[in-house]
Amino acid sequence: MNLSEAQQILADAGQPHVLAFWDRLDEAARARLLDQIASIDWSAVAHLRSVLADHQTTRPPDHRTTGPLAPAPVVELDAAARAYLLRVARESLEHAVRTGSAFLATLIPVLGA
Repeated sequence: MNLSEAQQILADAGQPHVLAFWDRLDEAARARLLDQIASIDWSAVAHLRSVLADHQTTRPPDHRTTGPLAPAPVVELDAAARAYLLRVARESLEHAVRTGSAFLATLIPVLGA
């Protein structure tokens, strides 16, 4: 997959913000991001978004979120904060592996993982 293909896939999925920091990534991080984009089942993402949107309309008004679905805001971290979060994520993963617990990890290229 190349950048142009990724841009099209993400635009079709309503997720163009995923490439917002493309210019800040080195070649290795860019390759990892393209691999991640290629590995996602975008039809499943679309289905889940649809289910969530339908659920929002059927919930009682006091249990609905306000406004449309939107990406979470980006918070840029300094090197110390990134290092801390990476250490905590690694420790959590190691603990989950040792104890046989379920663990879901989202690796953020900015963390250098």
